[in-house]
Amino acid sequence: MADDLLAAKIAVLQRAFVVQLPERIRALDDALAKLGQDEESVKAVHVIVHSLAGAGATFGCPEVSTAAREMEQAMFPSGIGHSKFDLAVHARLPALVAALKAAAERAVAEDPQSGQP
Repeated sequence: MADDLLAAKIAVLQRAFVVQLPERIRALDDALAKLGQDEESVKAVHVIVHSLAGAGATFGCPEVSTAAREMEQAMFPSGIGHSKFDLAVHARLPALVAALKAAAERAVAEDPQSGQP
């Protein structure tokens, strides 16, 4: 009984993560559009990809997690707390972003309740 309740609560959290993925990707797009304008935009990108990497793994979206982790490691090789953007990765950025978006789209499409309010 307690296991069923826990499983139901986890399913609700997983669903909430998937439902919020498009919004998180839009926030990433917004932060990326401002990249280079100020230090806050770099921090925003870092926070978003770091949280997607962790939450994707936690909530059953390993493709999202992997794509976000690859993007984070490429852009910020010094890790969290070091939001200095590695300019050498700039040429790879479109491919990294595309991989993350594709993984997020697949996660949303695979959600059995997608398209339902």
